[in-house]
Amino acid sequence: AMEDQLGLISDSTPITNVVYHPPVSTGRLASQVSYSNETRDQYGHWTPSLSYKHSLEDVQNQFTPAEYYRHKLVTSGKVIRQIIRLEARWKKNLIVFENAAVKVQSLHRGNIGRKIFNGIKEDLKEKYRYRETRKLSMQLFQISNYWEVVKVVNKLGFYADLAIIKLKSYYRLGEWNKCITDADIVIGHIPNNEDAFYLKVCSLCQLQNYQEAYMALKEMTSRIETTRDDAVRLNGYLVTKLIPPLYQEGVDGFDYLIHKSRRDFHSMLHRACCNNLLQEWDKSLKDLDFILAFHPEWIEALLLRGRVRSCIRKWELAKEDYLLVIQLFPGSLEAKMGLQDLEDSKGEVSNDLPMMDPQVVNNIEKPFV
Repeated sequence: AMEDQLGLISDSTPITNVVYHPPVSTGRLASQVSYSNETRDQYGHWTPSLSYKHSLEDVQNQFTPAEYYRHKLVTSGKVIRQIIRLEARWKKNLIVFENAAVKVQSLHRGNIGRKIFNGIKEDLKEKYRYRETRKLSMQLFQISNYWEVVKVVNKLGFYADLAIIKLKSYYRLGEWNKCITDADIVIGHIPNNEDAFYLKVCSLCQLQNYQEAYMALKEMTSRIETTRDDAVRLNGYLVTKLIPPLYQEGVDGFDYLIHKSRRDFHSMLHRACCNNLLQEWDKSLKDLDFILAFHPEWIEALLLRGRVRSCIRKWELAKEDYLLVIQLFPGSLEAKMGLQDLEDSKGEVSNDLPMMDPQVVNNIEKPFV
C-alpha cells in the first residue's frame, strides 16, 4: 500500500529490485545514521565509505574488533600524535645508539691497529736502519772512506747489497783474504750472487792463486747462465796464468766478446796475446794492425806487435815499433829490453823456436773492479 501511494507500483509495471530499508529507532544514535547514496551500489547493496567519515552501519555491522581498532589508529589524531612522538623518540634513541656503535667500532679498530703496529714495529725500525745505513755507506764509499764503510755495515745484520759494498771496500783496501771470506758468506746466503763470485775471483787473482780463481770462475759460470762480460775477460786473463796454460780457451772467450762488439779493442788485444802464445802469428798481427789503425799510440799494442814481428823474424819492423814506444814513452823498460833482444837474436839464425816470454802481456789493464 505504501509503494502504491508513492507511485512506485502501477498495474502495468512488474515488481522487481525491491530494496527494503529497515526502520531506525529514534534516539541518541539516530542522528549519526546516514543513508548516503555513496555507500550503496546500483543494486542497493552496501559498499565501504570512501571518506574518513564512517557511518554507524559501517562500524557496527561490517568491522571486526581488530579492524575497528586499526581504523581508529589511522583516523584518530590523538593516536597519530602518539605514534609521531614515539617515532621521534625512537629516531633519537637510534641516533644515540649509532653514535655509540661508531665509538665502539672505532675503539675496536684502534685496538686492532695497535696490535698490528706493535707486531711490525721492530721490522719497520729495522728497515729504517737499513735504509739509513745503505745511504751512509754509499756516501762514505764515494769519498773513499772504506774503513768507515766496513764499520757502518757491520752494525746491521746480513743484507746482500750492504755485503757487496763491504766486499768492494775490502778489495779497495787490499784486504784480499777478508774479501774472500765475506764473499763465501754471501755465496752461502745467495748462491747465484754474481758480484760476490766476481770479487772473490779478483781477490784470488791478486793473491796469485790462479788455479783456485779459475775453479771459482768456472763454478760461477755453471750457476749463472748469462755471465757478465768482465767475467769472460777475466777468464781470458786467468787461462794465461794456469799451469799448463789454456790459451785456446782464452781465444774462444775473446771471440765471443768481439762478436758482441766489433770495436772492443781491449778484448782484441787480449786475443792477440793469446794467439801470440799459441804461435798464431798471423792472427795476432792482424788484430794488432787493426787496433793500431784506430789507436796508433797505444803502448801495449806497439810492444806486443814488436814482439810478434821479432818472432817472425821481421827485425826492422819490430825495431820501428820499439823505437816508436821509446819516442812516446822514453822510460819504457819493455821497449829497451825488446831492442836488446833484437840485437841478441839476429845472429842466432839456427834457433827456430820463437821467443816465448811468460810476461808477454805487457801491462795490459787487468779487468779488476
